Amino acid sequence: MKTNKITKKQIQALAEDITIENIVAIANKVKKIIDKQRLFVEIKGQKYVYCRGWKLLANRLGFIPEIVELTPIKDEIKQEIVDGKTFTRRMYKVQAVAQLRSRINDKTYSRAMASCSNWEKNGAYGEDFAVEGMAMTRAIARSCKNALDWIMTLAGYSELPYEERDEKFEEKIKRTEKQLLIEDIEK
Repeated sequence: MKTNKITKKQIQALAEDITIENIVAIANKVKKIIDKQRLFVEIKGQKYVYCRGWKLLANRLGFIPEIVELTPIKDEIKQEIVDGKTFTRRMYKVQAVAQLRSRINDKTYSRAMASCSNWEKNGAYGEDFAVEGMAMTRAIARSCKNALDWIMTLAGYSELPYEERDEKFEEKIKRTEKQLLIEDIEK
């Protein structure tokens, strides 16, 4: 029976292969694929890579991003009053835990948790499977980011995965820029 044990010689060969030059070369190769496949979105001059791009980088470096837990944390009926009318809606929220595990030594190098609810983005994640899928996507992207963000920045992208960016923060930036423009005009 064949085992998956790795010899000291194999580990040493791998360690010798991990130089900054090799990491830069990997970053450049991954960048070509991300650009060709359009696995990013550009917002205000920053390129945010989708989870698929982060998984590509992780796999290229010998890591396996995987979900280790998916837990419903809220499943309840909520009532909202809008313009004097009462609406009843179900709130479904889940939490996912992902890890980045090495194919070489089976060790976990990063672990991250993320959540999603069907009340986000005006109900864009209405179905349970969509809520669960987005929570898993965010957790995987975050676990990759925790360990590999410095390599993604070497490739010229934001260290923040697209799924992790904060739209409220972006809105604050827009308001601040408008306010600064108004102040400049008034001077």
